[in-house]
Amino acid sequence: MKNIKIKISDLVFVKAGKDKGKIGQVIKIFPDVRKAEVQGVNTLKKNAKPSKKYPKGGIIDISHPIDASNLALVCPSCRKITKIKIERSNKKVTRICQKCQADLSIKPKPNDK
Repeated sequence: MKNIKIKISDLVFVKAGKDKGKIGQVIKIFPDVRKAEVQGVNTLKKNAKPSKKYPKGGIIDISHPIDASNLALVCPSCRKITKIKIERSNKKVTRICQKCQADLSIKPKPNDK
């Protein structure tokens, strides 16, 4: 299986599905099934009985993973949807934006949109 080029805390654009057009930050990655959990995307409501985890119970929003093929990376510097170019030098791997040639190791601020 190929590696997923999207990493945790990357800003991504949803290309397909019920949340098409939304932008969110990657929270968790599941490389074995090629899925990623994105903040505010693909959330489902679940009824929960009162328990230690949910003392009041009620309706809870749960985030589910979305397939990596439905996500596109958003460059933090140029704010455009881009593909990733990988450069290797001296056993160091660098991810680069193909549109503005910016280094993608710089992470966006959490509240930045």
